[in-house]
Amino acid sequence: MENQFKTYYTCSFDMEANTYEFETKNAILYRIAFILDESIFPPFSKVTENNVYNLVVEKTTPGTEPLDSKVSKTITFIIKEFFNNKKNSLLYICDPGDDRAEKRFNLFNRWYNDSDYKDFVIKKDSIFRSENETYYTGYLIHKENPDLSSLLNTYQDIKYTLSEKEDF
Repeated sequence: MENQFKTYYTCSFDMEANTYEFETKNAILYRIAFILDESIFPPFSKVTENNVYNLVVEKTTPGTEPLDSKVSKTITFIIKEFFNNKKNSLLYICDPGDDRAEKRFNLFNRWYNDSDYKDFVIKKDSIFRSENETYYTGYLIHKENPDLSSLLNTYQDIKYTLSEKEDF
């Protein structure tokens, strides 16, 4: 039986898929995936070992989830666990497809600001505008990452390159 005083849900981890899953008290299933980013960072970066991941947060059960504070605490816990490896970093792009990208972006900011991993993880944000869309992105990296300056410079270069384009 789950401890009622526990602040986050029990998760299962699929090592092969590099995903976490958890179910809420309202029978809503969430999947958190860490997908190795091989499209942006290796071509632009001088880093030889790629530990840059895209973060995907997916509610797999249809319907609206009633407010449940354990969901954000669980996702925050998973992200903290991810940074047990100091070489890991996270890049996320908030999906603009349903006009909720800015809300997701603000949610990520709240998760970070309320987390205890903000003491050892740096967060950089970017907003890119194209003709038809606004893209909200974030990058999280451990302060003790051996490639910290190179990866932050790469993120800045990508941000600058994309902001120069009219549409990307």
